[in-house]
Formats: sequence, C-alpha cells, structure tokens
Amino acid sequence: MMKTDSEKLDEIYQWMLTQIAPVKPRLLFEVYSSDAPKLMTYLEAEKWAKSIGDGWRIPTLEELRLMYEHKNEIGGFVTKLSGSDYAHWYWSCTEGRDVPSVVWDVRFSDGLEDWNDKDYFRLSTRPVRSVNHSTI
Repeated sequence: MMKTDSEKLDEIYQWMLTQIAPVKPRLLFEVYSSDAPKLMTYLEAEKWAKSIGDGWRIPTLEELRLMYEHKNEIGGFVTKLSGSDYAHWYWSCTEGRDVPSVVWDVRFSDGLEDWNDKDYFRLSTRPVRSVNHSTI
C-alpha cells in the first residue's frame, strides 16, 4: 500500500528529530566556582560578592532559576538540608515588587521560590558576573 504525502512527511519529520542533537543552553553569565564561605544575610552576601572584585554580584531571580536548572552541571550547590534550615536556599538580588526590603530566593533541593528579608535570614550565596556578549 502506498503512503500518502502526509504519511511520508510525518516519516521524514520523525527521522529528522532523531538527527538533531539536544542543544545545551548557554548561560550568558559566569557562575563563581564556589558558594560563599558561610551563610549570610543578603546585605552581607552583597558586600562579600562585591569584595571578590571584577563584576561579581548576587544573581537575579532569572539567573538563579537557570543555575537551579543546571545545578548538576555547575556543581557544588547545597541541595539538601545540612546543619541549617536555610543552607539549601540561595539569594537572588530581585527585590519584591512592592516591598524592597525583601528579595527572592530559590531552594536548590526542589526549586521552590520564596522571598526573605534582606537583613534577617542567613542563606547560601553563589555569585555571578555578566559575560561580554562579543566573546560568545
């Protein structure tokens, strides 16, 4: 029995899908090689990240989401409770829309997002810095 044009196209399409290698997304920022040496308030973490020099900063919520998605490739994140209730939570620099005294953070055990006061809770920090787009 002859195949219809639609069946032929579907067959070609299915074959093409097998020929495409999965594309690993590129991060448009560099992730620091390790976490901060201790849990810090946001304000302490912000100061520490700047002290590293050369453009290091606390990631935005979007950057932190990407870091969570690629946590195994990046490596070194606290992903489960270990000694502190907050060690597996990481700061972002994205402030609450109506409350600038809070910022968003991400729990690296499961990707849950929440917000916390900048000067109260002590969370983990992994700095990032922007990459020059002309070198990509």
